[in-house]
Amino acid sequence: MINNINKMAFFIALFVCGILPRISFGQNILNATDLSQIKVEKLSANDLKQIRAELDKNNTTLDAIEPALMAKGMSPTNYSLLKAKLQNDAPKTNVDIGSQIELKPIELNAEPIVNPKEFSSKIFGSEIFTNPALSFEPNSNMATPINYILGAGDELQIVIYGIQEFATQTVVSKEGKISIPNVGQFVVSGMSLEATNSLIKNACSKVFSTIRSGQSNLSVTLTRIRTIKVTIIGAKKSGNYSISSLSTVFNALYMAGGPDDNGSYRNIELIRDNKVYKKIDVYKFLISGDQADNIGLKDNDIIRIPVYTCRVSIEGEVKKPGIFELIPGENFNDLTKYFSGFSESAYLSTIKLVQNTDKDLRIIDLRKDEYQNYQPKSGDVFKVGIILNRFENRISIKGAVFRPDDYSFTPGVTLLDLINKADGLKEDAFKNSAQITRLKPDFSKEILRIDLNKVLSGDTSNNIKLQKEDEVLIFSLFDFKDDLSIQVGGEVRKPGLYPYVTNLTLFDLIIQAGGFSEGASKKIEISRVIKKDEVVKDQKEIATIISIEISDMQNESNKNILLEPHDVIQIRRKPIYELQKTVSVIGQIEFPGNYTLAT
Repeated sequence: MINNINKMAFFIALFVCGILPRISFGQNILNATDLSQIKVEKLSANDLKQIRAELDKNNTTLDAIEPALMAKGMSPTNYSLLKAKLQNDAPKTNVDIGSQIELKPIELNAEPIVNPKEFSSKIFGSEIFTNPALSFEPNSNMATPINYILGAGDELQIVIYGIQEFATQTVVSKEGKISIPNVGQFVVSGMSLEATNSLIKNACSKVFSTIRSGQSNLSVTLTRIRTIKVTIIGAKKSGNYSISSLSTVFNALYMAGGPDDNGSYRNIELIRDNKVYKKIDVYKFLISGDQADNIGLKDNDIIRIPVYTCRVSIEGEVKKPGIFELIPGENFNDLTKYFSGFSESAYLSTIKLVQNTDKDLRIIDLRKDEYQNYQPKSGDVFKVGIILNRFENRISIKGAVFRPDDYSFTPGVTLLDLINKADGLKEDAFKNSAQITRLKPDFSKEILRIDLNKVLSGDTSNNIKLQKEDEVLIFSLFDFKDDLSIQVGGEVRKPGLYPYVTNLTLFDLIIQAGGFSEGASKKIEISRVIKKDEVVKDQKEIATIISIEISDMQNESNKNILLEPHDVIQIRRKPIYELQKTVSVIGQIEFPGNYTLAT
């Protein structure tokens, strides 16, 4: 917006110093030193065309150079007439009461914000004045309120249509008056738009009889809203501002960059007629969306931002860590609303508070029951810790139960109670012994061995009561058995390791391996481990080789060849079986391509 304002000022200077003298039309009024006696109504269509072309060429508007024209003595009436002629001579859209009005606030005597993201980024509330998505500018698309109060500088368009037709534009003068040709002058400053409409209609009906009879209608349109001047003190960009009369307190604060580094967000004063008219608390809007303090501004209002009285910091396990401002009477519970509460893992039993004294720092443990009564002091730093990564009521069971998991501990719970919580023992549970790992008072661990058969039979001496952090382990019968396997390789479709089961035959294994491949021979070798319990003198062999030649795998004798754990079966390839080999020939030959080797 600053760039637009600087650009606007640049074009004003161009029009005053260089551009305006080059516009030649009629009486050359814009080049004159004194414009107070100029007759705008005598401008020709060609004159208006030249003015519009120059405005378009320099990418500006008549509104932008209005201050320069007024400074050279052009009256508001002549300015309005010139503007109306330019509008009537070009395509336009008629605007009625409640029309869409484009307003851009113009700020004076203010410097642009440098690196706004660096401005108190941790102060709660500062983001709404540095976020470009939140401008609080008056909505130019909203209907102009019928209770809008007119003042000097507002422009009205009066149109009578029907049997009789009449149109004029008039600007509220500094004396608060408007002038309607052939009707008269009227004081409208301080009146609402609705009341002004009634006043003008009553006055015009005395001149235009068709209005009284209903044969003609009258429309009063607010075509340009006046600007007002406000002063902002204590902001990031303090100064005087010219803004739309529809602007509110938040609009002005946003233009000024919000409170400066030491400015208050809770006690902003709107001074009107040398009295504090309203105190604004920005936190009401931030916390609950309450815009009751975002009231409309009037000419010569002063917005004063005093220095804060109490700011505190909060960090750690909270949802919105940062710096927050408190007002007298607020306690720590009020502060929790501003930082949106604690995170799910916050340690709430006590909060570490670092506080300033006259000489040094001190640490205070703020207990949970003190939240409501403690009123923070300026400079307090609250540090919210994280809960410990351990359980206060956990016991667990693992192994041969249907639902191994962690469970809640309650005083008096027994081993059998925990087994029942886990939906009981599996069929393969080893019931002769179970283990409980328990923490001793010195935090070392010990193992308790339990006979599950006695527990299940109702022996209370074995069905012991559990303690917090006990870990119960139920063994499975399969824990005491090896995982036995058999390996098959060679000319089968799915070579690899297969689990060994009792009564597994060679036929069963070949079927599991997908059967023989096309190149399989009739010879099969089975390598079997030699089992021995003691060292046999001069015996070095660790396996024996069994060679088998089969003619038909479906033969019943082949189905009776039992395999043993760790057997390695190899299916040999036919000695004369070999697939064709091809070579590829490319280049400058008559028939390039792939060729099969015959030998």
